[in-house]
Amino acid sequence: MTTTTFSLLRLLSAPTAAFLLLAAGLAGCASERPSLIGHAYDNVVARDNAYFLAREKMLATEATLYKARVNDYNRVLPLFPTLNDATVTTVTADLDDIIKKASLPIQHRPGSDWTDDSYLLVGKARYYKREYEDAAKTFRYINTTSKDNNARHEALIWLMRTFLATKELENAAAVSDLLDKEQGTERNARELFLTRAEFFLLTGEQARAIENLEKAIPYIEPKNEQSRTRYILAQLYQAQGEDKKAYAQLNQILKKNPPYELDFFSKLMLGQVSDLNQTDRARLDKYFAKLLKDTKNKEYRDKIYYEMGRLEYRQQRYPEALALLQKAARTPSTNRVQKSYVYLLSGRIYYENLQKYRLAAAYYDSTVQALPARRQNTRPFLSGQPF
Repeated sequence: MTTTTFSLLRLLSAPTAAFLLLAAGLAGCASERPSLIGHAYDNVVARDNAYFLAREKMLATEATLYKARVNDYNRVLPLFPTLNDATVTTVTADLDDIIKKASLPIQHRPGSDWTDDSYLLVGKARYYKREYEDAAKTFRYINTTSKDNNARHEALIWLMRTFLATKELENAAAVSDLLDKEQGTERNARELFLTRAEFFLLTGEQARAIENLEKAIPYIEPKNEQSRTRYILAQLYQAQGEDKKAYAQLNQILKKNPPYELDFFSKLMLGQVSDLNQTDRARLDKYFAKLLKDTKNKEYRDKIYYEMGRLEYRQQRYPEALALLQKAARTPSTNRVQKSYVYLLSGRIYYENLQKYRLAAAYYDSTVQALPARRQNTRPFLSGQPF
């Protein structure tokens, strides 16, 4: 073997190099099967070089986007990344590189088994860049040309997500119905159930969103992501008045040692779904006192007072609730959105429960002043919230 050949092998990945060495040794006896060897060669080169690099970069880029999700715990948390100018700009260069790399197997190894997978990466990158029309064309192309049912189903799921992003809900429903006629696989179960849950959240059908989240959770392997999804499920159970089911989900989260923020808000939410008998109330009072003393919770003190106020509100102790809400309003915080919840619940108490309409109007005005000029979060509000 020449020096030039050894240099080439060093540039290739280990699986590719091993395959080339094997192919060279079998060249003499493979003349009668040139198409078989050629197809296998295309598969190895397509998979282990450009496609592999594009797939790894996509995994890293998606991790960045999911980590950047903004969590307003007064609303149903987002299942998927929020794509706006700020989030997309940070990953645009990576997405362009993914498209470039994934295009190489399509252009140079069109007969390989990895062509559909490469098209999927291109479609996803276009979706994350918010190039929704091009993304939809890519996913449609895969569905109509691929012989791989896994690839076709994944493309349809992402086409449905694209329609959700563009608020084409009728088209999203049509794709969902089409998927019902297909024989799905576990490989795509997680994304299918989560996408359907997102669809039903957007259409206001919380009970059906719950059904799909329940199906999705067993397929979510990362521990922290599963716990986060359980929190969303608990939020929806609470909104449906199923406090015991919400309580059970929160307990499941706390058993898994979740990240600090999720742990904190899960424990706060326990106060919202507890039975509030005398024993529970005493336990919650001690817990809130402990939270306020913990220096790690300094940035959440306004939220703690707000939840304490909500607890009093649930028990129709309106003066006590207002006193705690005033503490929440006076607590220094950079979270203007949380202030708006404090003011609006105060206005609600004055208007609905105490019939003090001038005070209610003042708090409603403060609510408007506290809200950001433009809000990106369009998640559903929760039962029992002033919104």
